[in-house]
Amino acid sequence: MRADSGVSCEAVVSDLDPCVLTAKSMTVAGGERHGYRLQFSAFYGLLCRFLVFSVLAKVSIDYFMFSVSPNFGSYGVDLNGTFFSAEYWISWFVFVFSAIPLILYSASERNPFDAAVVLVYFATLLPTASLYWIRGAGLEYLLYCVAFWTGLAILLVAMPKWGQKPAEVPPLSLPRDTLAWVFAFILFWMFLFFLSLVPGALEYGLGFDTVYERRKIFGVALGGGVLVYLVSWSAYVLVVYLIFAGRNIYFRFFALFYIVLLFFVSGDKIYLFFLLMVAFIGVVSRSGRVWLIPAGIGLASFLGSVLYRVGDVWVASIVHRLIVMNADIAFKSAEFFQDSPQYYSYSFMSPFIPYNYSDIPSRLIGSAFFVGGDNATAGFLADAYVNLGLLGLFPLLAFFVGLRLLLINSGGLLLIVPLFVQIIDTPLPTALLTGGGGLMLINVYLVTRRSKRYRID
Repeated sequence: MRADSGVSCEAVVSDLDPCVLTAKSMTVAGGERHGYRLQFSAFYGLLCRFLVFSVLAKVSIDYFMFSVSPNFGSYGVDLNGTFFSAEYWISWFVFVFSAIPLILYSASERNPFDAAVVLVYFATLLPTASLYWIRGAGLEYLLYCVAFWTGLAILLVAMPKWGQKPAEVPPLSLPRDTLAWVFAFILFWMFLFFLSLVPGALEYGLGFDTVYERRKIFGVALGGGVLVYLVSWSAYVLVVYLIFAGRNIYFRFFALFYIVLLFFVSGDKIYLFFLLMVAFIGVVSRSGRVWLIPAGIGLASFLGSVLYRVGDVWVASIVHRLIVMNADIAFKSAEFFQDSPQYYSYSFMSPFIPYNYSDIPSRLIGSAFFVGGDNATAGFLADAYVNLGLLGLFPLLAFFVGLRLLLINSGGLLLIVPLFVQIIDTPLPTALLTGGGGLMLINVYLVTRRSKRYRID
């Protein structure tokens, strides 16, 4: 050993001593085991919270549907089931059976995509399972939904992990800033158009009790055509980009003011609720507390039931409209067309396949089960079942898995959350086109392209 090496012989000998090496390896191994125990403990705690709040959400929505939902007249559910019947236990079994793989997946991921998938699961399968025993019918459609969600959860568990985000936030780039200015310019002209409709809306007032009157006036003012697309795209694509991806504080406030004005003149409450859901998904994905989703649904159902008993129907009407009615429309659509898949013969396949009804499916369901003239649009699961039957499972699974693979290294995933919110009560083709789902994917690509590339571990 050279004297000028700066390392003593004793240090070298001690580092090579078998006892020292064994002690070091035991220390490292002990640290790794301790880390694994901590990770397992955190995962187990998150899993337990998710399961507990899922059970509470099921109990709350069961009670809400049994005691509150039948009281909404023609828009209420048919109360044919009883507690602790065979259908009641089947609803619990299929809910838990499909929830376990999804809970295992979502408890280990922290991403807006995964949080949005969990939201759609609880907003569709949870009320569907409860409605099965409340109505006492519809087992085939229930099993169809269970097969989809169980298969999707298993496929997602088997897929590669998401890319890792860079530690530092990339600086604001000129192209992204330019895109925000373009979106703000488009919103400005739409804003001026909506201002011209304010006098007509003021004739009915701007409260929640006049939304249907304002909605009729707004529909007449649009007159169909490209304006319908522009209104939807402006809310679901441009506003979401300026608020959640843009970095100009003035554009954010303008976008918020725009969405409030759009609600006032259109009377459509979804323009308020979807933005809250996007923000909620952002909080859930950043914190990793996915159990907040079933907790929120359970709390809303519980409050709706309690407040309804004391004469306040506002919360109950929101829960019934956004959760229960969507599932009820899906059931009725599936049963109406159970033996005759339509294969989109009323839509883009009309040149190739004859359509045997006098009106589109949504209006047929509205006239048959609700008030005449209602447009009872079914969600993505019921729409696939109505048009493709049991074969509808495969294109839906392919879409979600393909979307997951497409976005695996993407940033700005919060921009596609409006697509998930829409498909709860909207067919998937409609959400991709009219709802701006395709434009959302383009925005995600543009945001990712201007950020640092993510890596996959």
